[in-house]
Amino acid sequence: MYNILVVDDEYFSREGLKSIIKEELKENVQVLEAENGIDAKNIVNEYDIDIIFLDLNIPGINGINLCRYIKSKIIDSNIVVTTACDDLSIKNIVIDLNINKYFVKPVRPQKIRSIIRKILNNKNKITRQKYYESYISKLKKHIINNSYKESINIIKEYLEILSNNGSEQFIKEDLSKFFEGIENICKSQNIYSDKDISSKIDLINKDYYNCFLRKNLINELTIIINHIFDSMLKNEYTTNNYVKETLNYIERNINKNITLDDASNYVNLSPHYLSKIFKKETGVNFITYLTDRRIEIAKEMLEDENIPISNIAIELSYSKSNYFSKVFKKKVGITPSEYRESHLNKSENYIKSV
Repeated sequence: MYNILVVDDEYFSREGLKSIIKEELKENVQVLEAENGIDAKNIVNEYDIDIIFLDLNIPGINGINLCRYIKSKIIDSNIVVTTACDDLSIKNIVIDLNINKYFVKPVRPQKIRSIIRKILNNKNKITRQKYYESYISKLKKHIINNSYKESINIIKEYLEILSNNGSEQFIKEDLSKFFEGIENICKSQNIYSDKDISSKIDLINKDYYNCFLRKNLINELTIIINHIFDSMLKNEYTTNNYVKETLNYIERNINKNITLDDASNYVNLSPHYLSKIFKKETGVNFITYLTDRRIEIAKEMLEDENIPISNIAIELSYSKSNYFSKVFKKKVGITPSEYRESHLNKSENYIKSV
């Protein structure tokens, strides 16, 4: 929604401008109006104004002084001056103030529409560039920090902004620039060979309309991010750190009902990515490691005959002792009771032999 301010002391001039503006921008505009400089100043202070149509011959604060005030307050303000007097000296003052356009009344509607399009297109271009710089900077930070989930979220946010704030042509242009930014990030960090991702990006660019209309862009970009993070698997130091953090997390929470999702949230990776590097480093998947570690602890606890098996099950986050016994037998080959009895017999035999 754009905010456009019309400042003119003549009622019919204001109404004519308002009509042209609304016809051009439809429901995407809020037209504000002021019949004097003081009211205009108050509106400028209260609203974020995109374009100001300003007649120089207004009461209260004259048009030139109002221009100076607006320019001092809003550096990138967009002011279109209208005047009934074609005075060269006034025109030169207005030019010195870096006003967008100077019109002598009466102004043809087509000229009004044209300047509106020109100003808003330029304003949108600047806004799009700021969005791009912000999001590509965030994405670079998350990739460097190995933050997979944040990288995906940044892409989703950026695509959401593009889809809500631009024509298809603008979206395509911005996406092409975003893809180029992703490639530059990868090149600067030496985290993949050019052909790994470039071919995928070229394919998305060529098949843009298909991708966008089917809402597949997020999936396609996720695949690209997956490629990037897969390349980072080659970095043994990074991989080891994540796996060590995960192993420490398991040890500290072995008595809780933790899952792969919990661990991935803790180390700030996706479950898929964590599962992949975890198995690569340990040789087993997350659940197998967690179960094996619990069984090892259970064996130690079973050596103390004073601890009921039901308590051991609860301590290791098994809500039902029957299920614990089933898992234990599957891993060890005998039930917890049989294991305890076997251990006690070994201890007694050892004592007797001594």
